[in-house]
Amino acid sequence: MATLVGSYETIARHLDEVAKIPGVKGMMFTFDDFERGVRDFGEEVKPFLN
Repeated sequence: MATLVGSYETIARHLDEVAKIPGVKGMMFTFDDFERGVRDFGEEVKPFLN
């Protein structure tokens, strides 16, 4: 299990790199505060994803 730490842009870069690994077909996310985490991911991280 990996923990990603950094700015929203850094997290997006890490996720883009993981997505390039052969065999990776999905990722599972957990958030301490589910509603805030999902909102922050959608509003702050997703725009930086390729």
